[in-house]
Order: sequence, then C-alpha cells, then structure tokens
Amino acid sequence: MAVQSADALTPKPQCAALIRIAVLITCFNRREVTLRCLDALSGQSLTNCSLQVFVVDDASKDGTFEAISRRFPEVRLYSGTGDLFWNHGMHMAFGLALREDFDYYFWLNDDTVLFEPALEAMLQAARRLKQDGVEPIIVGNTMNPDTGQHSYGGIVRGTGFGQRAFRLAHFNPDHEEPCDTMNGNCTLIPRVVANKLGNLDKRFRHNFGDVDYGLRAKAHGFAIYMTPGFVGACSENTIAGTWRDSTASLAVRWSHINSPKGCPWPEWPLFAKRHLGPFWFLYAISPFARVICGSLLAGRFR
Repeated sequence: MAVQSADALTPKPQCAALIRIAVLITCFNRREVTLRCLDALSGQSLTNCSLQVFVVDDASKDGTFEAISRRFPEVRLYSGTGDLFWNHGMHMAFGLALREDFDYYFWLNDDTVLFEPALEAMLQAARRLKQDGVEPIIVGNTMNPDTGQHSYGGIVRGTGFGQRAFRLAHFNPDHEEPCDTMNGNCTLIPRVVANKLGNLDKRFRHNFGDVDYGLRAKAHGFAIYMTPGFVGACSENTIAGTWRDSTASLAVRWSHINSPKGCPWPEWPLFAKRHLGPFWFLYAISPFARVICGSLLAGRFR
C-alpha cells in the first residue's frame, strides 16, 4: 500500500472561480482615441478575472480596424456596415458576447480612458453589494479630464420636462449610491440582468438605448448603483453642431434633430411612451417644439 505524504493529506485551499468578463466596444473613425481606450483597458489590475474584448469597428476609413488587429491581436474584432451608430454597434457586440454566457458584460465607450484600478473597483462594488443580497448594474462615473467635473455615469429622474426629465446623478465619493438608470460609457452588467433583459433594444440606433436598458432593468426589480468617485476620464459631447445648438438655423437644427444622433421619430416617442407616463406624447413632441419655437423667436429660419 502506498503511503501518502503529509502534503498530499493536507487539504488544498479552494481557488475562487475565475470571473469571465466580456468587454463591449464599438468605434468609428477615431483610431487614436480607440487605441488609447484599449491601452488603458489592457493596463487594468485585476484579480482572478479574465477579459475577452469584443470590438465592432463600423467600417472606419482611418485604419482603426487594422491598427487594433496589429496592436491587440487577442481582441475579437468585427466590422460593421458603416451606418451602425452607437446603439446598433453595441447591440452587435453584446449579441456576440451573450452567446458565451459571461459572468459580466462591460460596456465601454472608446473615448473613455479608464484609470488603472477602475474595473477592479467596479467588481469590488458589485461584491460588496452582493453580500447584502443585491446584484446590481454597476455604473462607473467619469470626469472631464480638463475641468475635473462629472461628465457621465448614473442618471436620476429630475423635475424637468422632456429629455430634461433625467439628469446626471450626484454621486458619493465614499460609497456606492443608487440611481435610476445610466449612461453606457462605463457600465458593468451582471449575468443575471443580461439573462433577464437580453440585448439593447435595436429600435434605437444611437441614443436612448443605454438609458432605456437601465430603466427596463429597474422595472424588472434590478438595482443600479454608481461607483464611489471617478473610474475614468471622458469629455462631454459638445452641443455645437447638434439640434441643441441655438446659434444654428431652424433648417440646420431640424436636420440634426431628425438624424440618428438627435431625437429621430419614432425612436424618441418610443422611449417617451415606454418610460414617461401618461403624458408621454407631450414629452415626445417637446424637443421638436423647442427647436421650432427657439429658432423662430431668435429669427433664425435658414
């Protein structure tokens, strides 16, 4: 009979199961911005985690696809049709990842530069809340790198009208705070939420898909919490050249509001009807009324 050594008889500590995270990114024609995002992602300090990055490049003409494939060969890289915009690009990446049943799905905007402990901090927040019986969506708050001000993150319902019914939440620098929904710039979705809600709603092309997803998660009883402090840097989008630009003519603003990056019909009415209550139609027409009335009052017709 063979004699076992003392080491063989000593119980071995059980290793925690490896946490599998799918990172979802879509990009278009901003090669250096996208590479900077992936550089910051590759520099994350993580414990007992594996990352699989899914990038949908929407037929960029500036060499983004080729640059990513050279510098980050481990990334699963897919090409879009050139007209996906944010929500459709993320829908494609999310759909591919959902087939493999990851523990978490991490939405990441390619213009977001994560701080080195960002993803680990978000996972720690998820673990702390899970110990209290909550398995929430975790929203990473970002700062404007030039001003240091809060740029994207958790969103709460406000008292305004139309799109102003939602505002960026004030977060606590010391602990997690609940919110009503979120921007999708830096968001960690647990498997239980993804299995229940599935993908982003493909009826939205660019805007509204992330906020809609958060509100649908809340409606299904899931919680959404913001991280303490900032986890990355991301500058706000400027209103110049958008439908909100009051210096532009009515014709220009009308063109922008009906574009995928504006409040196109029927996407914004769909969002309003789903989330803004019995007076949703008033909310639905409010951005269009603002454009018309604002331009007419300013005398900017062409």
